[in-house]
Formats: sequence, C-alpha cells, structure tokens
Amino acid sequence: MPPGDTDRNHDETEPTAENGNPDSQRTVLRNPNHLCGEGAAFIKTYLRARRDREWQFPRGLFSDPAWDILLDLYAAKSEERKVTIWDACQAASVPKTSGMRWLRILESRHLVEREGDIDDQKNTTVTLTRDAIAGMNRWLDRIHPMPATDQPAG
Repeated sequence: MPPGDTDRNHDETEPTAENGNPDSQRTVLRNPNHLCGEGAAFIKTYLRARRDREWQFPRGLFSDPAWDILLDLYAAKSEERKVTIWDACQAASVPKTSGMRWLRILESRHLVEREGDIDDQKNTTVTLTRDAIAGMNRWLDRIHPMPATDQPAG
C-alpha cells in the first residue's frame, strides 16, 4: 500500500441502525481517495470465493469480467503489484479478446487507465482511476462495513 494510504484515512462514522440510535453500532466510511488494506483483504477473499464457484458448478456459468477486473485491480493496487493487460484478462477469467474489450469499456468509462507502451501489451499496465477507487470504497462500505472504534474522551 502506498505511503499515506492506510486504514486511518476514514472520513466519517454513521449509525447503522434505523433512526440514528446512538446506542447502535456505528461504522466507519472509507475515505474515497485512498485504498483500504482491510477492504483489499476482503476483496481477495471475495475473489477466491467467486473462483471457487467453478468447483461446484460448470465452468463459464458465471461471468462478470468487468467486475472481476475491478476487484483484482483494487487488490493489486493495495499490494503495490503491477497488473499487465494480460494479467487483467486472466483475472477476468475470459479469453484475451474479451478481456481486452472489457478493458476498453472500463477505460472509456474512466475506471481504469493504461500506463506504459500501449502497443506493447506485455509491458503495458492497467490501474484503477480515482473514480474507480472511490466507487470500490463505497461498495465496500455497503457490503463489508468497518465498525467504528470509540475513542475515549479526553
């Protein structure tokens, strides 16, 4: 995780119970501008669970390549791991031509960006944009909220 992008970068807390009951459990909202290490760990587990479905059901039954690419790029960014275009296609579990098509769609929607020699797919890397990181953090806030730790007054 890049310096400064740690789990302490949370913006707000909000009550999780209806009507804002102060005695209810509160959660921390992730800072939309920073990766969340705890969120990345959850995403890696979630990705493994998505792949494990293929052990129970016929391969190719489930497919969401754009989502798989975004999930993998979030986890990779938290590990400071570079992802080539080929790696992103493999993360999507689709043929390279389909993976490339999905990468172009994600790029056109400003969710991923390419770095390096665009003509050399072996050396071109892809990464999440700030908009994609913010969207992933909002999704994590809903699907895997982080409990707020009450700070002692003082």
